[in-house]
Amino acid sequence: MQPWMLALGSAFGAFIGYAANRVAIWMLFHPRKPLKLGPIKVQGVFPKRRREIAENIARTVEENILSPEDVKKMVSEAVDLRLREVRLPVPLPAGAREVLESAIRQVVASAITSFLSQMSEGMSVSEFILRKFEEVSDEELERMFLDAVGKELRYIALNDALIGALVGAFEMALLSALH
Repeated sequence: MQPWMLALGSAFGAFIGYAANRVAIWMLFHPRKPLKLGPIKVQGVFPKRRREIAENIARTVEENILSPEDVKKMVSEAVDLRLREVRLPVPLPAGAREVLESAIRQVVASAITSFLSQMSEGMSVSEFILRKFEEVSDEELERMFLDAVGKELRYIALNDALIGALVGAFEMALLSALH
């Protein structure tokens, strides 16, 4: 087998692997509007199934990442941290100042805890996420997606090119052996 045949098979396989990956990623968001190609209608996955994808993401986030209870805990911890910094701007004897500041912190913390408990009963993280998805255009959604995973997608595309190169080299070697 000629070395140039092996190189050509590898190059062609790498091109096919890389190009197929890039086209597949592009087709997640494009075409934005349905495009009719004879009897076939083509549209990007995200524009076509936007609501369903948003619902799946929202449900997954609320069930596995950020529940209403998690939001309550996060707000409570932030408030608690700020309350520890409370200092009264009035001159008081040292002992009285600490007692009064401690009492204020306890009353405010108790009120906030009660408020957060009542608030979290009607809170739906998934509904909030769905509303945010509705506010975002397809273009913004694509930009956010690529910002979040663009580097990894390039890495995957390069891996697909490498796999394509290996498959191309194998095919050329096999074809050469059969002739």
